[in-house]
Amino acid sequence: LARTRIAPVAAPRSPTSIAAVASDVIEVVRRMPSAAALHFSVEVKDDVFLEVDPGDLAEILGNLLENAARFAASSIRITGSRTATDTTIVIVDDGPGIADSDRPSALMRGVKLDAGPGTGLGLAIVSDIVEAYGGRVELADAKRGLRVTLTFPARDRGGPSGT
Repeated sequence: LARTRIAPVAAPRSPTSIAAVASDVIEVVRRMPSAAALHFSVEVKDDVFLEVDPGDLAEILGNLLENAARFAASSIRITGSRTATDTTIVIVDDGPGIADSDRPSALMRGVKLDAGPGTGLGLAIVSDIVEAYGGRVELADAKRGLRVTLTFPARDRGGPSGT
């Protein structure tokens, strides 16, 4: 966790492709037995970048997609967009979701809301990394399942070449 507190204050980051990192993480998550039959979709344009360390983005998406794969019934969707003020990544699964009353504690270190595997650190790590970049994490109901919205403040509007 010390790395998450240091990363954003280091040298400026090159833009990281959300679509590319999401696709790489999905290939790893697909190896989980619970993910074998799931449909993953990535709906992020190739020109949507985020000025974060690629390893940090992989850590964020890895934790969220592993959780989603444990609970989803059939599908997980990742979308990404940017505006003049922020970049947003949304992950939606069609599982049981998290009760409104449990959402604030779900982001706290060591809190587990189920009896399954894990330490209760995944969502706390996600929250720590996102907040270290000045962003925020929101857990909400999806039509069916959970919607996790990550919002990062705009820093760089261009792609790898700065355009």
